[in-house]
Amino acid sequence: MHRWFDKSVQLIVTQGGHAAINFEHSWGDGVAVLRFLEDLHKDTKHHFSSCNPTLEGVTRLDFNFSPQLSDAVEHAKGQIEERCKSLSVNTLEYHKYGKNFIKDKKLSPDGLLQLAIQVRAQLTVVSCQEKHSDIPPTDSLLSSI
Repeated sequence: MHRWFDKSVQLIVTQGGHAAINFEHSWGDGVAVLRFLEDLHKDTKHHFSSCNPTLEGVTRLDFNFSPQLSDAVEHAKGQIEERCKSLSVNTLEYHKYGKNFIKDKKLSPDGLLQLAIQVRAQLTVVSCQEKHSDIPPTDSLLSSI
């Protein structure tokens, strides 16, 4: 199944008729996108097509790759697989507070996460400035955080 991660919104439909969405929401409000997709889902459940769709007029696209390109793709796939094997994720479950505690304090969980990211970025800048006091902070330093 193909994914196009350069597209903002994807509606993914399997051959078995299952559907899912994948979207990157930095361009817009995630709540608005979800609302749109929920409305779309409700509409398709209540106003479905009664026609009998066929594949008439659909032409299969066949791609002919050179052996060199096929080898390069296989090599790249192998590199990605190796990198994925070396990936590790550590998590910490902190049970003293969570979503409800944050909301009770009239804070947004998303806002708190953004604040945590900004605090970490500032601590990194301060750390870099202490280690390299002779070099002023630059946009390239700040964008690499």
